[in-house]
Amino acid sequence: MKIKCELQYHKSRHLNQVYAGFEKLYQNNIIDLKVSKTEMVEGEDMVCRVLINGKYKVIYDTLDGLNWIKKEDESLNLKQFQKLTREVDFYFKRSYLSDISEYVAPSCSYLPLGLNYNVVPDHKLVNDGLLESLKKLSRPKQLYRDVLNRKVEQIPSSSYEYGPRVNIPNKVLFLCRLWEYEMYDDSPIFQAQIEQINKSRIASIRACKEAFGDNFIGGVYDNPTSLKYAPDLIVSNDYTHKLKFLHHIRSANICIGTTGLHNSIGWKLGEYVAASRAIISEPLHFGLPGDFVEGINYLKFTNTEELIANIQMLLDSPNKLKAMMEANHAYYNAYLKPDQMILNTLHKVLSLEK
Repeated sequence: MKIKCELQYHKSRHLNQVYAGFEKLYQNNIIDLKVSKTEMVEGEDMVCRVLINGKYKVIYDTLDGLNWIKKEDESLNLKQFQKLTREVDFYFKRSYLSDISEYVAPSCSYLPLGLNYNVVPDHKLVNDGLLESLKKLSRPKQLYRDVLNRKVEQIPSSSYEYGPRVNIPNKVLFLCRLWEYEMYDDSPIFQAQIEQINKSRIASIRACKEAFGDNFIGGVYDNPTSLKYAPDLIVSNDYTHKLKFLHHIRSANICIGTTGLHNSIGWKLGEYVAASRAIISEPLHFGLPGDFVEGINYLKFTNTEELIANIQMLLDSPNKLKAMMEANHAYYNAYLKPDQMILNTLHKVLSLEK
């Protein structure tokens, strides 16, 4: 018997992977899917609600961290989390932190969702954005930009996928953005976090350029922050356009990941896993489903010396490099591929029936 799923949809890039998973399960005749479009609610802009078999209320939470309410006050955010868990039976969170389990309602099961990346459904769940586009017909330049941006975003999971193949020569990749300080000009805490993220990214790129020369593919996206703090590291659109960026991931054997905003696990890590690459990453602050293990799926670094040493170790150990690629290929198919990620959650719901 097919699983019945009633999904409440609102437009959110963070939720695209969740939507893609449900859509693929529907296309494969595994679930019955009913989609209703809802208005975005404050504190739930990256949260999706689904009713399973007309019985189990489920939330999929893809927030970067623990910031449901866009304020620094931790108690306000935890109160919002507690409120949400009281309203559902199951709560799957991308930025899963076991330390906040005490705020989970007794009637709710709180579980990790997994890595995130911006993969879209093969077919649209709803006719989203048409009215907004029509309203912009009087502003053709804005409409043109929106159409281009939407085209760039329409990337299915197959475009991210690549097997555990070792390229010759060995290339190392780290292409990233520097965050704009103006995003949080009213928040000293987040501004300090952005400064640390940007400094770490700049230092990592400079160290890799010096250590690996032409075998390093790296730089920062062109934006005002990059122009101010690292103009010599800016790379062209040939590297940062999404489809070209995915091509460069495939051409490298080793990819570097750093901490995102709110200590989140960056989307690039999910993209690296989908492409079966070997990974060097800053420490992961949130939990993942299954076995995503340091030393097997990735190597950890906390400074540029560790970063260079770990890269060199993989370059000097082709068997370890290949084994890490194969481990990430297996993890992708078991836990990250959108339809498998969602199917895993549905199995959890049905196996933990209260």
